[in-house]
Amino acid sequence: MNYWLDEINCTGSEQNLWNCGSNGWNITQCQNYVSVVCSGNISLSLNLHGVTGECAGEVKFTTPSDVFVCEEHWDKEKANKVCEKLKCGKHLKDFKLKMSNLTANSKMVALNCQGNEDSLWECVKWTAPTSNICQNKIGIICSGYEPVHLHGGADVCEGTLEKKKYSTEENWKEESCQGFNKSELDKMCAKMKCGKAAAVNPCINTTLKCTDRVKVELRKEKLLRMCYGDVYINVNGAHQAVCVDNNVSFDKAGEVVCRELKCGSLLSVSLNTQVMDSMISHVECNGQEKSLWECIFKSDANGPCKTINVICSGSLDMRLSNGLDKCAGQLEIKHQGFWWKMNSEGWTKQNSDMVCQYLDCGDSVDNTKYIFVKSKVPALGWKLTCSGSNISQCRMQNQDFKGDVIIICKKYELWFLQGNSSCEGRVKSESGEYLQNITYEKAKDVCTRNHCMPPTNKDIIITTPPNCTAKPNSTFNCSEPQYAHVKCSGSREVRLQNKCHGKVLVCSNEKCGVCKDTWTKEQSRMLCKNLGCGDVINEQYSRKKTGDGVTIASVHCSESAQNFNQCNFVQLKDASLCQNAAYVACTGSVSAVMEDPRDKCAGNLKLFYAGVWLSVCAKGIDTNTQNAMCTMLGCGNVVSFDEVLSSTLESTGVAEVKCSDGNISNCDFSKSAVKQCQGGFLSCTGWRRLLLTSTEQACTGEVYLQNNEQIYAVTLKGNCNGTVMLKNGPMCYKSQQTKQVFHELCQQLGCSMFFRDWSIKSQGNARYVSCTGKENNLWQCNSWEDNCKDVVSLACTKAITWEFSEVCGGKLQVNYRGNWEPVCSVLDRDSAERLCQERNCGNLTGTTNVDVETNEKVDVIMQCKQENNDLRHCFKPTLEPCTSIAKIYCETISSDHDEENRSTSSGSSGTEYDDVDKETAKPPANVVTFEAEVEPQEDYDDVILNQDVIREQEESSISSDHDEENRSTSSGSSGTEYDDVDKETAKPPANVVTFEAEVEPQEDYDDVILNQDVIREQEESCEVPGPSNPPLLLSNAEAHPQEDE
Repeated sequence: MNYWLDEINCTGSEQNLWNCGSNGWNITQCQNYVSVVCSGNISLSLNLHGVTGECAGEVKFTTPSDVFVCEEHWDKEKANKVCEKLKCGKHLKDFKLKMSNLTANSKMVALNCQGNEDSLWECVKWTAPTSNICQNKIGIICSGYEPVHLHGGADVCEGTLEKKKYSTEENWKEESCQGFNKSELDKMCAKMKCGKAAAVNPCINTTLKCTDRVKVELRKEKLLRMCYGDVYINVNGAHQAVCVDNNVSFDKAGEVVCRELKCGSLLSVSLNTQVMDSMISHVECNGQEKSLWECIFKSDANGPCKTINVICSGSLDMRLSNGLDKCAGQLEIKHQGFWWKMNSEGWTKQNSDMVCQYLDCGDSVDNTKYIFVKSKVPALGWKLTCSGSNISQCRMQNQDFKGDVIIICKKYELWFLQGNSSCEGRVKSESGEYLQNITYEKAKDVCTRNHCMPPTNKDIIITTPPNCTAKPNSTFNCSEPQYAHVKCSGSREVRLQNKCHGKVLVCSNEKCGVCKDTWTKEQSRMLCKNLGCGDVINEQYSRKKTGDGVTIASVHCSESAQNFNQCNFVQLKDASLCQNAAYVACTGSVSAVMEDPRDKCAGNLKLFYAGVWLSVCAKGIDTNTQNAMCTMLGCGNVVSFDEVLSSTLESTGVAEVKCSDGNISNCDFSKSAVKQCQGGFLSCTGWRRLLLTSTEQACTGEVYLQNNEQIYAVTLKGNCNGTVMLKNGPMCYKSQQTKQVFHELCQQLGCSMFFRDWSIKSQGNARYVSCTGKENNLWQCNSWEDNCKDVVSLACTKAITWEFSEVCGGKLQVNYRGNWEPVCSVLDRDSAERLCQERNCGNLTGTTNVDVETNEKVDVIMQCKQENNDLRHCFKPTLEPCTSIAKIYCETISSDHDEENRSTSSGSSGTEYDDVDKETAKPPANVVTFEAEVEPQEDYDDVILNQDVIREQEESSISSDHDEENRSTSSGSSGTEYDDVDKETAKPPANVVTFEAEVEPQEDYDDVILNQDVIREQEESCEVPGPSNPPLLLSNAEAHPQEDE
């Protein structure tokens, strides 16, 4: 045996014996060794929440002070020695707890063994309290550990006592506590971190109740949440956040929490960035625990630490939004109390099947035809991976958002009404099956889908085939199926705001538009076809649009749909999801015009295309199309089509239009495009220009019409009311935006202003006219012929005559369409006074009102202003019928002048041209005339008024004795340049063609008139100007300058 030290001298402050003084190391020759007996009692134990003897816990030596073993130099061999020493079987698992708040009597040691020690105490390596070596205490679990818990009670500290072996996978088994004394029960509660056993009846058979009240909770912003949030433990009303060690996996803890709270499976668990003070930290679970409270954790003051956030599948809900029902739409997921749109990144059909099954909608089907408005909920940056048919089998991971998920389930089906109207009929599915039985709620849904109002109960009928026989239980024995017939309220009309262009509408007003985002080109094409408006124009609609009035989110049609009766309409429940309505322009909306202030059949060629007037590019149409344009405008054939000379700048125009005939609806717009180009100026063989001839003033004189070959006198004859005729046929009353051209028509006919129009019943075809409101003549509007029940008649202001029902008094009556009609009582005294004076009946003596007789319609009022020189301009049509009529009483004056007064005021036709001789007026001697052969006239869209309505008035024309008086009475009332045409103007040849032309307001044009006397001898050799060579009278902005002779 070797002896290492001798002559040892210690002061008592040394940490080790070899720190004491001696005679040196291994130099003694002593034969006796020193033996020491200590008074202390050293014991080894495992401390589990203050309870020992449980084969699990912190490794601790018990001396007069507590000595904890730290993780330095710890290994499996030492752990096995501890388990064997304590008769706890073999070592299963280590865990470590951060050292903090050691008491004054507590110490930390490391075990540094050489391998030949009889006791682990011999391995103790003492460390200084301030040392950085020992930071974490070591704990172990041996195979003999049998955890216990309480199950099925109000919280984790009350319920049925259960126990199991930690080392096996066996299930928990109930354990009776009936034979335990109070001390043993206290120890049992302490082992479960539940305080002590309750004072009164703590144990009944297998049920144990402890003093502490402990619940695991999930909270967000300190508020209790269902199945998601930060993990808290409520101990006797105090909420303690749960922290974990960064180096320990906390997935198991999340699984235990979700299972304990009956919230399904764990979807995600994460560390919060927020740092909190907590009494519960370093949680470590194996995943088999029934409660997080059963996991190993440190339960003293830990200082700041990171808490954990758990999301369980039970916190999620799913829905498909913005569809007809729950089985189709955009996928949204309820996450942490809010709805989010799901990410399409990595989305699979298996996921879609899971969603449909979750919603009880069958499996998913491929979606290639239905579009939905997009929700404005925030995007969820997750990738969802599902392994089964339930959301509880899904896991999520962070993923950048790529797009929305749209799902159509098998049970999503369209339902139509097959009957005599859009909102009535048998209920038929998209698959072709008829619904046999129907509830009121289902009938309401069918009506809503078809954009109809809900039905009443009596409007739901189950149609029974005639071969069915009733059974005693009120059912039917039928070889043929029964059918559900539903009559919804209201009606549905899919149309455009204008006949062939504008906002898509599904009702009679303009506030039920369809969302632009979901409207498809196929639906536009079907709508144009259904409306008889040709094909859809590919160009985006350009006309100014309104920003409101969208009530339909999307329209879903069957694959074989030919019209909108085979479509369902998804209502827009949230107006913020779509504020832009769908607009469509069909080829039937295209119309053409040649813009020029002085000419007909020559001007800048423009098309009303995709909702806006656009120039036609000078290089955008071929010769055939140019000819077709001239033909459709009633202007013969093309003479030339060149770039507009007055502009060198490009503007927005349309090109690639192909037309082969005179019907613009037949043109090919499939390759048409809107682009920047120079517009074209079109001249046709039907070119005409109005000229005023005077040697003294530029804007006065006789009215003449110039065309390519000859000058014609303009004749103005006919009455100022009657049926509007186009191409020798009537005009349909359902024409659009014609008020402006009616005003121009009355002006051109010398009949003053447009007064009103009305419908007349008719049979057969008539011409439908569609104007834009910017035309000057009816022939500039688009028109087509079709069956029509009502045609247009109109009256101009000069068609109006008026009289009293008695001499100098009585009812005030007006005649403008062949019969006398009373005038409304809305009449001021000044107007009535003027009526008496106009009839030479003296002053007004009084007025009264008389109720309108039954079935009598009175809808004309008289209201005069000082500037009204002609009383006919005081009469106005009303929007609503009046309830009373006016009676006027004047001073009675001799009736000698009555007949003369009436003829002076009204005349026979209501125009100032009644006295023009039927022979065509000759021009004065100083007017230049051109003789030329007149070619046959083409079928222009000239507008005439039917004279049959007031034929009787023509026979009662006033004699020539009053011609001068009539002219003076009528002069100044028309506001046109025709008032001074007299009967002495020279006649044209017999083959003169009359022409109704636009007469523009008089402007100071730099027209040049050659003095007739100077060039009278040149009449026969004078060349007539035309569009192909510069006219003699320079007024066309597009004409070339005339060369000097």
